[in-house]
Amino acid sequence: MKKINVLAFIVESFESDYLKEDILSFSRDSIIIMFNAKKVWVAHKPDWCSLKIEISHNYGYYLFPIWFFIYYFKIGKILFLICLKYKIETILIHNTYVAVIGGVLQRMGMARRMIYFSGDWLAGSKTKIGVWSNVGSNIIFPIFDYLACKLSNLTLNCTENIAK
Repeated sequence: MKKINVLAFIVESFESDYLKEDILSFSRDSIIIMFNAKKVWVAHKPDWCSLKIEISHNYGYYLFPIWFFIYYFKIGKILFLICLKYKIETILIHNTYVAVIGGVLQRMGMARRMIYFSGDWLAGSKTKIGVWSNVGSNIIFPIFDYLACKLSNLTLNCTENIAK
């Protein structure tokens, strides 16, 4: 069984290029999966790895709760299959919902450690942007953030609000 040093699932943002460079400077035998508001793709994989992922997601507002669970089920399935195929040293996740999946995989013995790169920009949001956004930001997100922190071996704070 081939070894993957870092299996990363990171958001496309202003810091993602730096995070990719840091991961790859540690080990080229890493898989980096990126995501944004419209798709998920493989940003890096070792040459010997045959992994291909491209998931696009465009769902309507009213169907969002259904697609939300389907989308994260697909991501969980992909991570599970990667963990079955390769020996994973570290899972690094920059998404609260996927971090819960990564934490469960690590607890199942499918990875040596799990690092959660936490983001707290949703918790306690007072913006009036709709029912689903309000439920997601103020009910679902805090529960999953708590679970992700509890299931990870290390939580990296990216803002001081997390420490509060």
